[in-house]
Amino acid sequence: MMNRILTLTAAALLAGAHVFAANVTIDGAQTFRTIDGYGTNANALSWDGDKLKPALDLLVDQLGATIFRVILDEMDWEQTNDNADPFVFNWTYYNTVYGGAKFQKLWSTMRYLNDKGIESGLMLNFMGRGPTWIGPNSSVDVDKEDEFVETIASAVF
Repeated sequence: MMNRILTLTAAALLAGAHVFAANVTIDGAQTFRTIDGYGTNANALSWDGDKLKPALDLLVDQLGATIFRVILDEMDWEQTNDNADPFVFNWTYYNTVYGGAKFQKLWSTMRYLNDKGIESGLMLNFMGRGPTWIGPNSSVDVDKEDEFVETIASAVF
């Protein structure tokens, strides 16, 4: 229908038996918003070897999903502070964290989607509580904000 003008006459029966009629004109050449793609959320903790692949295959191959928000929760992976400097990554510590089972599920989910052609439409989303040393009750203490940013930045890096 692109670049065609379509005129429809619509009638609606409203409560109380009132009839409303209107002409609606659709101009396919005029756009207001564009859709980047069809997307979905995928929780990386659902990755269990080949068990998640059929669902991802369905979303990409049959439904045409091109945008994935890959979720990882909780955000408590840095159980102890890596060091006292939020501007210096302690990679010896972080490599053990990011090589662990929780992050292997994240990396595997993202790698599989990359292999299926999902690259620029792949977004990381960290959710849930952080480690207790950052702040109580799922909050971030003001003096720990830079440490919280370091935690997220190290994962993205």
